[in-house]
Order: sequence, then C-alpha cells, then structure tokens
Amino acid sequence: MASHLRAFEVLPWRNPRALRRSDAWLPWVAFNIASLAGFAANFALVGRHQSAVELAPMRADWHAAFPPLDSMVELGAWLVRIHIGDLLAHPAGRGHTAGLPMFLACLAAAWAMLRLRRYVLLLLCAAPFAFNLLAAALRRYPYGEEIRVALYLAPFVCLLGGVGLAAIEQWIRRGRPTTGTPGLVFVAFLLALGLASIGKDFVEPYKSRSDATLRDFARSFWAEAQREGEVVAFDTDCGMTFVDEIERQFSSWFIYRCNQRIYSPRHAAGEAPSWEALSPDRPVRFVRYVSGQLSYDELAFRRWREGLSAQCASLQQQTHAFERYDAAPGEPVDYVEVWTCVPQGPIRPSTVGCPAPSSRLSPE
Repeated sequence: MASHLRAFEVLPWRNPRALRRSDAWLPWVAFNIASLAGFAANFALVGRHQSAVELAPMRADWHAAFPPLDSMVELGAWLVRIHIGDLLAHPAGRGHTAGLPMFLACLAAAWAMLRLRRYVLLLLCAAPFAFNLLAAALRRYPYGEEIRVALYLAPFVCLLGGVGLAAIEQWIRRGRPTTGTPGLVFVAFLLALGLASIGKDFVEPYKSRSDATLRDFARSFWAEAQREGEVVAFDTDCGMTFVDEIERQFSSWFIYRCNQRIYSPRHAAGEAPSWEALSPDRPVRFVRYVSGQLSYDELAFRRWREGLSAQCASLQQQTHAFERYDAAPGEPVDYVEVWTCVPQGPIRPSTVGCPAPSSRLSPE
C-alpha cells in the first residue's frame, strides 16, 4: 500500500505544469505499467490455474458474500448488513453489528472530504471497495462476510475512520474552547483496547471455541492411545480420506491434521506405524476425521471396514463428536471415528489399504 500511496503523491495530473516535464510523468507511467505487468504475470502463472480448480467450490463457500442482483431491496439490505458487519470491524470486534461504529465514522469522513473538496483522496480510499464489490458482483471474489478476505482494505478503513472521528470531534466541540483532553482520552481508549486484545489472546489462545475443542481432544487422545497400542491415521499413514480432496480444503480437517502433528509423538517424529508390534495385547486403532459439511464415499469405507473385520478378533467403534459453534442450527457436527482392532494374527499394511512400512513418513 505504501508504494501506491507514494505513487498517488506524485501523480502528474495533480499539478498540470508537471505534464510538460517527462521526468515528472514518466516514472508514474512506468510504475503503473510494472504493476499491471506483475499482476498479469501472477495471474497467468498462478491465478488462472488455481481459479480453474478451486473457483467453483469457493463460490459455494462464498455465496453469502455475493450481492443479490435480482432485487434492489435485497441488495440495499445486503449492503447495509455487510458494511456494519465484519468488513469494517476495526480495530476490534466480530459479529453482525461489530462494524457499525467504524461505518458511521467512514460516512463522516466521506462527508467531510466532500465538503473540503478532497475528491481525489476520497476516490483513492473508495476505489478498492468499488473494485472488490465489482468482483463480488461477477462472483469472482467475496465482499465482506469474513475479515480475512478483506484485510487489504484495513489501511483504507482505518484512514477513513481516523478522518471521520476527527471530523466528529470537531463538530462536537464547535464553538467551545479547545483542549487536549478529548484527544488524550481517545488515545488512552485505543491503548486499553489494544492491551485488552493482547490479554484476551493470553487467556484464550485460540481463534474459536471449535478450535479449542479440537485441540483439547488431540491433547488427551494421541499420546494416551499410542501408549495403549498402535494408532494409524487414515489420512496421514494410509492416504485414505474417502472424500474429494478439493472439498476437504473447506473443512476443519486441516486443524485436526495440525493438532495431530503437534500432539501425536509418532507423527511429530515423522515415524511410520509399527505393524510388526501388533498383538492381542497391543491392538491397533484406526482414526478417521469426518466433517459434517462434506459427502463421503461410505460404500468404499464399508468395503474397507469389512476387509479389516476379517483380520480382527474384535472390532469396536468409538465416536468423538465436535460441535461447530459457528454452525447454523441443525447443521451436522464434525467427529472423529476410532476403530479398535484386536488382531487375530499379523496384519499386513497392504490388506488394509496402507502403504508398505518404512522407517519414516514421507513429507507432506
């Protein structure tokens, strides 16, 4: 952003006399050509291929962040909901109206800039929002809904918010003696807000309660289960998921996988399962993560289970459910299935769909 603001400062058309000097406008033209060339190269080499693979499932995930163009009433309500929600929820907050204070400050900033005829500055701050909204109308990129997809707008939101708050403060004290107390109070408030945010991260070191639930399961399960027997993860150790790989990218599987790598001693060390150590006294547990948001090939899983059952003196199932606290009422939950097999004899990895044993897991 800093480079683009610098480019704005040297725009030749801000000073008509500069148009007569090539050393004033040539650098600006060169900068914009380089920016466009860089974008085109990035899209041709990376973005085009990634879009062809992932755009369709991403559109399904982003559906609430696309403007409804078939009704002006719905479009107006959608714009209000988006702009008072997470899109403008700075410097802190999350929820349906978390962005309302900053939204009002941005409106005050726009009004103040219009009154002062700072049209170019207002255009600079509003243009990223306009292009993002256009991309959302074309169903190519979401507008709002989740703050992570609009972080690049944060500098403009904070700039407009600061101008708006300054304008509001001037309107409030118009005709009154000028003192530094309101400014000091506001700075103290911002400082307290930052310290409170840091303190919250110390007290709750996770993004959501759902993440904390998955972490607590991993802490209590992996090490204990490995002491009692051998633990084999469907995905990591055998490469079996029974679900489309593209769909899996939009589930909580990656959080489960990260916790597995952290809290499972064997996976953390990069070691393969010890198939030769299996015995009636040391059973094997097969662990499978299932997301309620995805559709699985249950027929293929049933065939795998039947093949395993033929090699087990007993086969028991345990299910650990995880409620997604951000899920709508009635949405299915995520869960971990643990299938405990007491072997009748030696179990070869190939008979349960796993690769041949090696001393270490291959890097992912």
